[in-house]
Amino acid sequence: MIETRTVLSIVLVGHLGNNNGKPYGVQGIPRLVVPFNAEASLLPDAEMLAFHQDIRGRSQFTYYSHLLSAGGSFAAQLVRQVIDELIAHEFFQGQDQQALSVLSRELSWKATIGAIR
Repeated sequence: MIETRTVLSIVLVGHLGNNNGKPYGVQGIPRLVVPFNAEASLLPDAEMLAFHQDIRGRSQFTYYSHLLSAGGSFAAQLVRQVIDELIAHEFFQGQDQQALSVLSRELSWKATIGAIR
């Protein structure tokens, strides 16, 4: 089912590369202009995991600071939602999963402190 949504803004954080048929994440500001009325879709789980792995298969989250600085007033909530989704899917184990949990708690704490101010 196709749903029509209105996008308020877009922050590009990378794209999927391909290494001999194996996708991997190329994180950073892509040299791409998204045309008006372009179709968008959610990444399937396999591509979501691939985007968060470099060409060697190691985890990567280099877009984190870029998204926080370029994401506008909803940046922290958006980053936390992405991190929480990665945690829930259990794509990562051990230290990587723990690091994601720490980032999620830090963002939650900052949001709470920001609301108090």
